[in-house]
Amino acid sequence: MPFKRSPMRYAHIMGYTSVVYQENGENIISVGYDGDVRIWNGIGDDDPPTVCVGEHVWAVEQYADRVLIATDLNTVQAYKYPALEKDGIEFRFTAYVTCLAKNKRFIVAGSEDATIKVLSLDDGEQFELENLGGPVLSIDVSKRDLLAASIGDGKIHVWDMKTKELKKTIEGLPKVKSFEAVVHFSSPTFEPKTGALLAYPSEKEVIVLNTSNWEVVKKYVHPKLSTKLTVCRYSPMGDYIAAGSVTGTICIWDCGTSKPIEGENLFDANPITKLVWNPKNNGELAISDGNGQVGTVTDIFIESGEDDGEGEDIVLMAEKEAENENDDAFDDLFNAHIKPDEKDANNKDSHNGRLNKHSKTDEMASDNEDSDDALNENCFELEKLKSQIMGPTQKSDGPMSDGGYDDDDDRATLHSERAVVPKSFPQQHPFQPGSTPYSLEHCYLVYNHVGIVRRHATDKENSIEVEFHDSQQHHGIHLNNFLNHTMAGLSETVLAMACPNEDGNSSKIVCINQAAFGKREWTYTMPRCEEIIAVTASDKIVVVATDNRLLRVYTARGTQREVISVTGPIVALAAYGDHFLVAYHNAPANEDQHISLMVVTCVNFKLRCREVRVPLSAGSEMRWVGYSDRGSPVVYDSAGVLNIYHATFNLWFPIYNAENLPSKNASDSLFIIKVSESTQDVQLVLCRGAKYPLTTPKPVPLNVKFLLPMCDLESEKECLEDELVRSLYLKVDDADKLIKETAVKLFALACKNECEQRAKELVETIASSQLIPLVIKYASKIRRYHLAESLAPLLPTFQEQEMQEEKLEQENVRENAAIVNELQHINLEAITKKDNTPKIKPLPVGTKKPNNPFRKSTAAGNNEGGISSPASSLGHNGANGSSNPLEHLTGKAIGFSASRNSSPSFGSRLTSTANGGQDENRPQNSGSSTPGGGSMKFLPWFELNREELQRQHPEAAEAELIKIGMREFKAQQSKGQPSTSTAESGTTPKRKLEENDQPETGVSKLAKFGFVKNG
Repeated sequence: MPFKRSPMRYAHIMGYTSVVYQENGENIISVGYDGDVRIWNGIGDDDPPTVCVGEHVWAVEQYADRVLIATDLNTVQAYKYPALEKDGIEFRFTAYVTCLAKNKRFIVAGSEDATIKVLSLDDGEQFELENLGGPVLSIDVSKRDLLAASIGDGKIHVWDMKTKELKKTIEGLPKVKSFEAVVHFSSPTFEPKTGALLAYPSEKEVIVLNTSNWEVVKKYVHPKLSTKLTVCRYSPMGDYIAAGSVTGTICIWDCGTSKPIEGENLFDANPITKLVWNPKNNGELAISDGNGQVGTVTDIFIESGEDDGEGEDIVLMAEKEAENENDDAFDDLFNAHIKPDEKDANNKDSHNGRLNKHSKTDEMASDNEDSDDALNENCFELEKLKSQIMGPTQKSDGPMSDGGYDDDDDRATLHSERAVVPKSFPQQHPFQPGSTPYSLEHCYLVYNHVGIVRRHATDKENSIEVEFHDSQQHHGIHLNNFLNHTMAGLSETVLAMACPNEDGNSSKIVCINQAAFGKREWTYTMPRCEEIIAVTASDKIVVVATDNRLLRVYTARGTQREVISVTGPIVALAAYGDHFLVAYHNAPANEDQHISLMVVTCVNFKLRCREVRVPLSAGSEMRWVGYSDRGSPVVYDSAGVLNIYHATFNLWFPIYNAENLPSKNASDSLFIIKVSESTQDVQLVLCRGAKYPLTTPKPVPLNVKFLLPMCDLESEKECLEDELVRSLYLKVDDADKLIKETAVKLFALACKNECEQRAKELVETIASSQLIPLVIKYASKIRRYHLAESLAPLLPTFQEQEMQEEKLEQENVRENAAIVNELQHINLEAITKKDNTPKIKPLPVGTKKPNNPFRKSTAAGNNEGGISSPASSLGHNGANGSSNPLEHLTGKAIGFSASRNSSPSFGSRLTSTANGGQDENRPQNSGSSTPGGGSMKFLPWFELNREELQRQHPEAAEAELIKIGMREFKAQQSKGQPSTSTAESGTTPKRKLEENDQPETGVSKLAKFGFVKNG
């Protein structure tokens, strides 16, 4: 007779769920991730009593009039049962308790902090088993006072609780670092009668050991099982053993014959987290899964024809048979209608399953048929033959019998469809990098390199406290949290806080500027019931993410900028200067989270975005995302791997692993504060037995160095290779110096080990012309002349390669001028579009006395009123309608070149001030005619001389080239200006004619007084 499995019922929110029977087997007690305890009077109870005892509940154990419950407060709290009134604390740990077990003499609790505590019920003595190598996943105790525990390091340990001696260690099981991420619990179970056997699931089988000699006694294998088993449990009398798989399949074996018991197909493909038998030994067990659901399996018995030795179970079956015979005809008819459904899972062929019915069905079909004929196999074969030839047999004594077979087909099809439903995996929810859960009374809203924002939410206080690391630059802030802010971002210039939709109030963003005059605070309310799910701030921008998958960008002073749509559910935000990151799901989750990064640059009102896939470890979640001190995106996952992104090469580099920290235990985690790329270290907090640091006392940060996962890092060579790679790809201080030093050390080490080819290969790989002289000098010093000679020809090759790379880089810089403008904040495109045509503007009429322009200039001392330019009078005449008599004497007509050297400064030099400036007819200084002299601005001069500067300084970048040009421009400008004494005396020293100077003709002299009319 196949066992029956009830549909899984919703009991708690999605997450780890545990279940246990009341000691007398009357009720089922379930606990879950929502912190509730539910007492079910059977799986069909529609309104079970529910009590919330904490934020999360992980384990439960009931005995006598007490129930032990493990909550998120890292304690095992005892309650009176069923009133659930507190009755003391049994255990305290540094992390939450994951499992509980009990026999007549001991109570055992295992924790996430790799510790097991044992309490003796006889004398109240308590002892610990520490440093187990990982979180405790599952435990069981035997009548012989043996304790078996499954640990996250892939081992099962067995102790004698009386002597505290380790008896056996079983290896080769799946490893896990955190209890919340576990799928394979590998739960051990002792045979309950004598405790002489220990069983545990491994892959697709259940292995049974003899506890006397620890030899394998037997292995239970199910022929239809296709997934791995995760939990197993003996029945109260040791007659059966049941196991659950990661896809929700239940397998049950008869311990006497080792044969599997057939049963119904699974309903949900969720991993089984707990499996427990009813103490009544009535063939019933309760199960729970990782989706917050509970269910039962019933009618677990062997038919009498298969096993005549099952005394108690057969008696119960006989009682049920007698009760069924006394039922009314309608109940019999209904049972006959649903019995084929129970047989479907037991038969390979669905048609045979419909005809292979129980004796009660045949008895109802024909009242004259005796019980022997009902059990006769030949009768079933006759019915099968009739149905194949004549169609389904018509049943006259049951109105429902005619359509029963069709209903069976429908149910069989429905079961087969449910069996192939794919397993669902939850996507990671949005989180704030550098924060702790806001459900705690005291939590961090943000903890980063700038400071700490704490939130205190108690019955007496609801406030926000801001503490800066540099107290000399900023003072601390204490605010009343009237809006109930749950998110925050902190930078050097702004504090951004956000609150969700609560009590009918819309979600808001509130920002306080740290260094500002006037009104320092600004706020915005989200429209149309949008709710803020993430916020970040830098010294220039504030970015908000909402549940509508929108990004809202603001300036640090409160100006609204762009509103951007994101193509997936948003996970986290981070900002640095003009840049910000958006982590979002780009695909549904399976075993892994599929997260991408939007790397956005915003300068002025220009945005640029790059999409980057995040390299999360297998089965892990994102724990932190941010920028390094040099602006490189950094990601940290729950597996303890820290990755940094190199934008130039579009590559991720693993720069640190939590396993490299010597003082870290299996249950510890790292809380990232700051990543310093320039000094190659990470600032973090080591959380003992927890995910998050405590708010009180204030945690002490640690600084750990970057360490790439190179092979054999214990040797000197591998350490130098690690340092060389980091110096080449990361933005390190004095990178060139470090590269040269490390390369020379590796070169020397290769020469020392007689590996000249490796030494030469290293130099060829680095391909630096500055390195060649150093290694040649070293090779000659240690008398490796042949190696030095082979390296010498590489120098011109490397120099040529570097020149080509510089040319390509310059071309790329010119092609990507917009990107350079964003990075350097210089808009060179606007400069090239300026009108460089010289414009000579005449002086206003009346500023100078009208003089004869052809008269010889007088001495400087007699120049009282100065000599006016003919442009003045001509301009005045032009205003009256007369034309310019020298209009035809333009620069082009005379022969002056219309080159770019005729800048706008030429016109300003031609014009003098009203205070009696220099006469136009006097010979000008040679310095004033240079492009850098006079009043020419720097930007036009820089555009004219850019190519010359690049030829003189080929190694200089764009920013350095601008600085060099500024220095040369100032130098030329200072040389071209006349001295103060000369200006005061009013005399201009005569310039000697150079050999290459052309003699000035009369037409040229007259052209000085000409001008081109504009407009």
